[in-house]
Amino acid sequence: MARIASKARLGFYPTPLSVVEVIKPCLVRGEGKRVRIYDPCCGTGEAISILANHLQAESFGVELDKNRAEQAKTRLDKVIQGDSLRVSIRGGSISCLFLNPPYDYEEGGRLENKFIVHTAPSLQAGGILVLVISIRSLNRQMVRYLASWFTNVAVRKFPEKEYEAFKQIVVFGKKKGAGVVDGEIERMLEDCRSGDAPELSDEGLLYTVPCASLPDKHFHFRNLEVSPEEMVQEVGEDGFEREIFDLVVKRNGNMRIRPAAPLRKGHLAILVASGMTDGLVEKNGKRLLIKGTVRKEKRKSVECDETTETVTETDVLKIEIVGLDLKIGELFSIQ
Repeated sequence: MARIASKARLGFYPTPLSVVEVIKPCLVRGEGKRVRIYDPCCGTGEAISILANHLQAESFGVELDKNRAEQAKTRLDKVIQGDSLRVSIRGGSISCLFLNPPYDYEEGGRLENKFIVHTAPSLQAGGILVLVISIRSLNRQMVRYLASWFTNVAVRKFPEKEYEAFKQIVVFGKKKGAGVVDGEIERMLEDCRSGDAPELSDEGLLYTVPCASLPDKHFHFRNLEVSPEEMVQEVGEDGFEREIFDLVVKRNGNMRIRPAAPLRKGHLAILVASGMTDGLVEKNGKRLLIKGTVRKEKRKSVECDETTETVTETDVLKIEIVGLDLKIGELFSIQ
């Protein structure tokens, strides 16, 4: 039941604000012009906004749930509503990474491992990691990664009352410039897997969060997938450049293709998704902007007999087409 509840709220386990207040004095702002703090699973933005205000830092967040993302936008400098694993952020650009990833697993391992591997490269050398995970997430894969990429590593349990809920810990570390395993840190983390870690307090730990070394002109933070709402916003702000569509139309000359038989919906979907049809379609007085995407997904099937179990994985192409009626501004989606 616990895992079902987790799925229902997209794996969202917000860091208690009482714990954030204890984390806050463990971080001190370094000298310089600009500090960037990033939370790839920011929820409503409350936790990271407290740390950002404390560090006088620019705050960046990603949140999968639309309602929580809207709340986060009122607290943070920039928020992307979407999957943080589909967000591009310039490597080595972040001063402090605050990561409280989903507590779950998928094919290939735990999600916590996937999130740390995906987001830690955004930290600059000398940047500070604040990782909030369940003690069971501190598996050998996580231990190996942390011991390879971080120094000055410290592990602290949530205060007793909060720890009882999900057995959560906070891992602090300073990003290294190269991934070389530190055996001493690895052994320390292995010892902590049994729950043998001191309790988090506002004394005894102090990490200096460096100012951003990457200039703004080289920094980027953007979603790799454009949502229909973002597409409408772009259209409203920038309009359409007819020359761009003309270039797309003429990429194969003026040759027109006539199919031998009427196309079915599936054929049309593949043509749109592959880019073989125009982005702008005009017919019967309607002007439609069409965009298609194709994603590969794995589908697993299990067959059992009296003695053996056979697992088969197949690749399935999932096609989605999003359209915008340019006259009335109505969006439609075909899957």
